[in-house]
Amino acid sequence: MDYQEYHDPLFDHDFPHSGANGQVGFSPGITGNHDPASQPPSHVPMNDPLYTDMDHFSSEMIALAKQGIQGSLTCHDKTHRGNEKTHSELSELKRGQEELLRRLGEFEERSERRAEQFKRAQDDLKEELLKRVGEWIEESRRRHEEESKKQHEEFKRQYEQLRKLIIELFNSGRRKPPAPSYLTRPPRPDYPYRTYEPAVPDQSRPAMLRREDIEQIIHQVFESTTI
Repeated sequence: MDYQEYHDPLFDHDFPHSGANGQVGFSPGITGNHDPASQPPSHVPMNDPLYTDMDHFSSEMIALAKQGIQGSLTCHDKTHRGNEKTHSELSELKRGQEELLRRLGEFEERSERRAEQFKRAQDDLKEELLKRVGEWIEESRRRHEEESKKQHEEFKRQYEQLRKLIIELFNSGRRKPPAPSYLTRPPRPDYPYRTYEPAVPDQSRPAMLRREDIEQIIHQVFESTTI
């Protein structure tokens, strides 16, 4: 059906025309000009349901529109609350991450300080250990020198004593032995030559030592000497 033949009066029912040429004043549904003679045909009854149910139809549309808008607002509120909750959770997560970073920084600083303290303690212990070892080595060397000196002095003393003893023994061995007994026996009357009786040995002079006696004395001296 052509627009010029039939125009739905639904768009112009509640809105007055303005102008002689039939221009619609404030109806949002129709723009432009149309022929004012283009009215609903005369054979359309006034009790047509299209006209009688307009109020009910508009109320349902308004109710549906309100319901849709209310649902949209509810959904928007829910979305807004969800966004606020999400934002709050994100803010809490951000604060937790910042706190975690702060604690990690503190832990790293403490770890660095402890590492420095451990290194200083290790260096101090190393220096103290080296000092103690040096003192122990010096003390050991000093004691060794003193002990060696004492042993050397004792060895020299015993050696000198042994040397004097050996010299004395050999000097005593060089003394003149006593005369044979046949030269000291008294004369007999039956012999024409003069004889002598054995004389009493001189106790003031030591007897001549044998080689075995000298070796035994040296052996005893060395056994009694600790070097």
